[in-house]
Amino acid sequence: IWLVRLEADGWEVGRVAQTAALEGCCKKGDWEGAFRVMAKMVKSGGAVDDGLVATVMRQGWFTLQEAVDILQEISKNGTRLSLRTVCNVALQSSTPSEIDLTWNVIKSHDVPLTADMFKYTIEKTPTAEALERLLSDLTQSNLELTTPLSVALLKAVIRTNTLPTDIVTFCKQLNLPHTVYPDIFVSLPNITLQKSMWPSLPHPPPVPCYVSFIRAIADDPDTPYTLAELVYKSALQVSQQRPGTTGRDIVSIHKAMVHCCAVKGKMEAARGIAARVGAARG
Repeated sequence: IWLVRLEADGWEVGRVAQTAALEGCCKKGDWEGAFRVMAKMVKSGGAVDDGLVATVMRQGWFTLQEAVDILQEISKNGTRLSLRTVCNVALQSSTPSEIDLTWNVIKSHDVPLTADMFKYTIEKTPTAEALERLLSDLTQSNLELTTPLSVALLKAVIRTNTLPTDIVTFCKQLNLPHTVYPDIFVSLPNITLQKSMWPSLPHPPPVPCYVSFIRAIADDPDTPYTLAELVYKSALQVSQQRPGTTGRDIVSIHKAMVHCCAVKGKMEAARGIAARVGAARG
């Protein structure tokens, strides 16, 4: 408000005053005001402090179009760090329906693409066609596949139903470390893929893998209940022997099996396990 009044009265507000106003808005938590001041500073030319740009942008007080406008201005006269910050925030703030637009704007300004930018975009890419275009950009960028980027890529392939049946070979092609296999396993959409990956998990697998496997068995009418029983017994045995297992872990195993029993029509077994859930909570 103060800056607007000064400018309305014909005063030329300098960089020092603008910076002071921006810092004041940040201290007061007026993020909408901070964004307006920052936008004015960026459009008037000259660098804005990278830390302030990052602080303001991460609050999210802007529309996607405003973020794109800031991106366009900073690409002309901002520092590389500010530009990267705005790109990252714009990508993180975009919805799946907006992500393609944001990505194309970033590319049109010859922004140096980073693994994080690809990761944020891949995580929201909604279709196989859009993912294919993005993978073409990734190939042309010659960026090294980091583990977070590879995991995001694999999950996107799963989400868009373009995953090859040989999941383990695909993981190896992405050079994914064995330590991320459990995180990938719980993202797999069906029992066929989970069965193929189960032998490659660290032994014994973490509790969430057992829970996910039991639920996948429940969702597949062709997979017998007896397999769920084996996985359930193994999960309980492992959880009792593994240090750090919590009561919540035990309950999650029981609840997954209750669900499986109910789906498979084993109601007596479901009631017995439900009683264990109560005991574990107690």
